[in-house]
Amino acid sequence: MKLRLKQLAFDRILFEVSEDFDAGKYNRGRDASPMGHDFEDAQVGIKFQVLKFEKENFPQLEEEHFPYDIQLTVTGKPKEGSEFPYTFEISASAMFILQDDNVETSTEEQRLEHCRQRGVGQLISPIREMLASLSSQSYFGDVRLPMVNVTKMLAQATKVEETQE
Repeated sequence: MKLRLKQLAFDRILFEVSEDFDAGKYNRGRDASPMGHDFEDAQVGIKFQVLKFEKENFPQLEEEHFPYDIQLTVTGKPKEGSEFPYTFEISASAMFILQDDNVETSTEEQRLEHCRQRGVGQLISPIREMLASLSSQSYFGDVRLPMVNVTKMLAQATKVEETQE
């Protein structure tokens, strides 16, 4: 199976200095880390959703091609008592085309799992770049979203879903 990004849109971009951040205590030359703010002082959340488009709406697609909408939101805010200066929420959604060369033997669940594994990983990069771009010119220093272990994140999300059922 191959997953190809066809179209990407940022649905929501929120980036602001946190209400609780005391800018008067911030000394840029002394406090700014050359590697940017790390996420030990921030609460970060990641939400994702994979939706299948109705193939009938895409008559030009070949039999082995399947359209999907993958949505990803990354949020961040300071942990209580921390010096992390920002609150942010960045949401992106993208249309992907999944090429399944084993249409006869693959299941829809296998295709959805492939989209989760590959699509979420492909959307993290544009969100990381957007966050870096927004924060790079800020007086309070830049923010660099760390690498995300998508496999581990999806396993944890599956455990949460199972406990909620």
